[in-house]
Amino acid sequence: MSASASASPASPIGPTPADATASPAGGGEAEARLTLDYLLRRMRSKQDFPALSASISRVQALSESDSDSLQTLCDEILQDVALTQKLLRVVNTVQYRHAGGGGGIGTVSRAVALIGFAGIRNLALSLVLLERMENKSHARRLREDYLRSLMAAALARELCPSPREAEEAFLGAMFHHLGRSLTEFYFPEEAEAVRRLVSPTEAGQAGITEEAASTHVLGMSYEALGLGIARQWGLPEGLQRAMRRPVGEVPQRSLEDAAERQRWLARASNDMADLLLETPPEQAHARLHALAQRHARALGITAESFEDAVDKARRQLTQITEALDLQLPKDSRAQRLLVPLTPAPDDTLTLHELTPTMTLERTQASLGT
Repeated sequence: MSASASASPASPIGPTPADATASPAGGGEAEARLTLDYLLRRMRSKQDFPALSASISRVQALSESDSDSLQTLCDEILQDVALTQKLLRVVNTVQYRHAGGGGGIGTVSRAVALIGFAGIRNLALSLVLLERMENKSHARRLREDYLRSLMAAALARELCPSPREAEEAFLGAMFHHLGRSLTEFYFPEEAEAVRRLVSPTEAGQAGITEEAASTHVLGMSYEALGLGIARQWGLPEGLQRAMRRPVGEVPQRSLEDAAERQRWLARASNDMADLLLETPPEQAHARLHALAQRHARALGITAESFEDAVDKARRQLTQITEALDLQLPKDSRAQRLLVPLTPAPDDTLTLHELTPTMTLERTQASLGT
């Protein structure tokens, strides 16, 4: 049943994976619009969604404007006291403080002048999401999701071969799973229903793809939901393209088209962040190396660069976590994102271990997940 089929808020549904796979994706463009409108109405009924949308839309618009001044952007950020405080704490971490000549950065205008419009925009947009999530009752899972997205974004920026495109790569990777993140924010029961469908059953039956599961539970896929909201927020076309996960096998040639390279970079960075979040630290190095080998040629970088990028992104994430005083329980999966990537003594994947990983990637690619 799609979300558009009911006038009341959708409740989690729990069919077997086989049932979910058999469910049709929908009735075309008109039904997709109705479903998106229904989900947006539910989000707007939450107290903080209109404020979130307005903040993201204004910061994005101001940072792209040719006519608005630096002061206009600063004034917009200063209207949100909590955002201002978080922003100044982050820009005073080691990662950014060197730009200030060694001294502290005490004003938003100085932060913008030193780090640039694009850098401040990216920080502001990510911190807006965090600010809203802190008020949720299921904050632990939301913080994990936030840190996973921030890790993917930092990885994309570090891996981007073009410095001019690095900040756009950051934003494309951060919003790559916007639909999933917002479902976790606003529809936690539906998000849990999707996870149940994706996970293997107790009987050992394989789960279905996240695309199929989210389509079954919400009436549209996470990606379609994220893109619909991105359009509502006025996010630029280039960013919306980067949010579309590329399908098929990873190209075996270097990608010359910048837009297509950004899409594959967002996919690789998010796959890496997912891998780090889901994998025990002692296994992460070998699995990351296998993933890097599959993506290196297409992105025009060496497989070894991935390990260096993970190290830099991890240090950045650690600094931000400490600056914002994000308390993570010791058993939180997000702790894995902060653990240094260290080769194990037997740090190799056998062909038997690697084959399921490659098979899963091919299956997801063929289904567009």
